[in-house]
Amino acid sequence: MTDQSLLPAAAENTLLDSTIAEWRERAIRLLTEAAGAIAPIPPDGAADRGRLLDAAADLREMFLLVTIIGEFNAGKSTFTNALLGEALLPMGITPTTDMIEVIRYAPTRVTTPTIRDNAIREWGHPNTGGAGVAIVDTPGTGSVFQKHETIAKSYLHRSDLVIFLLSAKHAFADTDRLYLELAKSYGKKI
Repeated sequence: MTDQSLLPAAAENTLLDSTIAEWRERAIRLLTEAAGAIAPIPPDGAADRGRLLDAAADLREMFLLVTIIGEFNAGKSTFTNALLGEALLPMGITPTTDMIEVIRYAPTRVTTPTIRDNAIREWGHPNTGGAGVAIVDTPGTGSVFQKHETIAKSYLHRSDLVIFLLSAKHAFADTDRLYLELAKSYGKKI
């Protein structure tokens, strides 16, 4: 056994990094095995399997996911752009976000997004908060477009932190309460 107090700081960080990497790989393996075991269990086995595989993928990519959610026209894209310090995402008075907008850390701004699965647009920006941090702008809840509602709800379980925006112009809606309860049921920090 190594006495870490005798190691130089760089060696101590290497040991810590390798230990964290081992734990991460073990967690990914356990999540993947659990996903396979839970899939055939009715009624929600397939959905639970998907969430477990999403969690394993997020661990593999090693990032902190900050998800911004709220009713349509609550200012989620405007808030996201303010966090970034510039207008990267489109904004408007009508619902403009119809996909998940993932902004990952990049040393320089990526102005053309990569589209994945016809539901996720990935951008790069140096102001996400640091390497390994991704900010997610979701379609609005309470939208007349069921697709927007489904997309927003499907991404909530992947979040490490949820920022829930409420519009000062509208009363607290049933959909707001529903999403807050859903996030709470997933054990999310809001």
